[in-house]
Amino acid sequence: TPFIGLSIFKIPAISYGYAVAVLGFMAIFTNSVLFPFYATDILHIDPVRTGLLMLPFPVALAVSSPLSGLLSEKYPARLITTAGLGMTVTGLLMFSFMDGTTSFFYIALAQLIAGCGSGTFQVPNNNTVISAAPRNKVGIVSSVNALARNAGMIMGIALSVAVYAMVQNHLAAGGASAENAFLGGYRAAMLFGAAAAVAGGILSAKRD
Repeated sequence: TPFIGLSIFKIPAISYGYAVAVLGFMAIFTNSVLFPFYATDILHIDPVRTGLLMLPFPVALAVSSPLSGLLSEKYPARLITTAGLGMTVTGLLMFSFMDGTTSFFYIALAQLIAGCGSGTFQVPNNNTVISAAPRNKVGIVSSVNALARNAGMIMGIALSVAVYAMVQNHLAAGGASAENAFLGGYRAAMLFGAAAAVAGGILSAKRD
């Protein structure tokens, strides 16, 4: 009597949805830990302004989530999910180009695009997974969907920090300044997140 019946993974919409959720949340959370250090160590701004620069992300997330839910009632969910991951890629690529002279407007715009991508991606993907669940498995499918999201968050934070540390240490050992070593590691972490979002977008586009 398995706690999680593995038969649910035989349903393509569910298995694809879980994989897309893991990759999508990995991408979304690559910047969550590193950005405050960028703001403090590279831009040399105080915590209040750092928080204000991070604010566009949750605001865009709150606005785009219900809109994507409405759109998913009229258009195929995979198109909306893929578009959301495309916006996430755009936002992360914008983060990867930042340095010590980047304007606050540019940073806010990148946060806004990434937040829109996150909100646009999440709701249709969740709906796809839950709507494909057999009636007697809805609870389990929903629980594993939450597990996929949390696994993506944890992996996104852990792996992005690992990528950052590896590149930053390599550059510092090669004689790079502390700022250049940080920026090199930060860019590598953002590119890692963008790659995860691209992989999620490909899987999303392939599903029925």
